[in-house]
Amino acid sequence: MPAADNELSLLLPPSPERQDLTLLRIYCFYRVMLALMLLLATIGIQPERLVGARDVDMYLVAAQAYLGITIATLLWVRRSTYSVNVGQLFLIFFIDITAITLMADASLGIVSGLPTLLIITIAASAMLLNGTIATLVAALSALATLSDTLRLVAMQLLNVTSFVPAGLLGALYFASSILIQFLSRRMRAAQRLAQQRTQALYDQQRLNEQVVLNLKTGIILVDNDARVRVINPAASALLASESTIMPGKPLSDYSLELAEQ
Repeated sequence: MPAADNELSLLLPPSPERQDLTLLRIYCFYRVMLALMLLLATIGIQPERLVGARDVDMYLVAAQAYLGITIATLLWVRRSTYSVNVGQLFLIFFIDITAITLMADASLGIVSGLPTLLIITIAASAMLLNGTIATLVAALSALATLSDTLRLVAMQLLNVTSFVPAGLLGALYFASSILIQFLSRRMRAAQRLAQQRTQALYDQQRLNEQVVLNLKTGIILVDNDARVRVINPAASALLASESTIMPGKPLSDYSLELAEQ
């Protein structure tokens, strides 16, 4: 039943594994673009740097390494034809947290705005990972942001009030992760229900066709373009030889009289 399987595959939505792989490829492309923009942000004379304000050399090393890793990851994911496992996904998100935190630290932390980029990482993890691991990604992001803020405050590069936006951002990390996990679960449940209903409708259609094919009365089912969809052996015996009966051909090829009705 290869033809039937192909027809069913066209009716069914993509599998969750295929959708996850597509989403991961999009996210990996985003990572490359982000790394490139973060690296290009250092080009030119900037009296008041937006990035690398504390340690531009450290920022450049982190940005260059991050760009190289993201390009390599994108090339690997584009060649993958299977779903990436949880360990590999977690490693990708952990690299993002580490790289962005290092670049934020070199840019005076929370005041640079770079830690807010972790919200995209958290959103992607909530869609691609299960609840516990996705929440762990949010927790690591919050811990990294708060730890970096504590370090910069201890170095007297930030004042104590910097803990307020850092804490609020950490809470936003968790809120984003929980919300997107909830929406992702709802979407996956709706997709599974759609797949089940599509499969049931297809099975019912195939059953109806088999019933028609085995009836003693001649029956021909045509579509809106007057092309034969199903023709049973009884109708074939009445209209033509068995070898010339091919579903998909115009009804007029079998009977002009029936086609004109």
